[in-house]
Amino acid sequence: MSTQQLQDELARAVRSWSESLAAEAARRYSRKQADRISTRWAEAFPEDYRVLYEVTDALDDAAEFETLEHEPQAGPRLGFAPPQNGDPADLRLKLYLDEPKTLTDTLPMIDDFGLEVLDERAYTVTTEDGVSLYLYDLGLCYPQGSTPKRLCRCSRRPTEPS
Repeated sequence: MSTQQLQDELARAVRSWSESLAAEAARRYSRKQADRISTRWAEAFPEDYRVLYEVTDALDDAAEFETLEHEPQAGPRLGFAPPQNGDPADLRLKLYLDEPKTLTDTLPMIDDFGLEVLDERAYTVTTEDGVSLYLYDLGLCYPQGSTPKRLCRCSRRPTEPS
């Protein structure tokens, strides 16, 4: 690791969540957009979210919420991600909603796909302007004996006719 990389790591380590989010927003966006995003989202995510996720995740989640707000007719937003190290789930599903839901509300949809919910992480995200949004991060397991390729046909390539 170079001296510059070490200095960058130390600077990131001593920054507050808000400062880190503002710095990442400045890296990703124009100055005007970064200022708006950091003002609105810097304190929006609760402490238990901040323990598990990085500011890069928070900015990705904020972008999903902003899309939800600007395109409500499109319905809830979804995001899939591989599990982190030590996570027993096969897959993580993030649901971005503008109203709270219970696991009972979402379970039928997940059951329809043959998936099992292993755990749920629910967060109320309240922006600086007082808007409350709801993030549900679900740990999912594939059906017994299934693999992702067998479960999801969209990952297969069409076969050529003989």
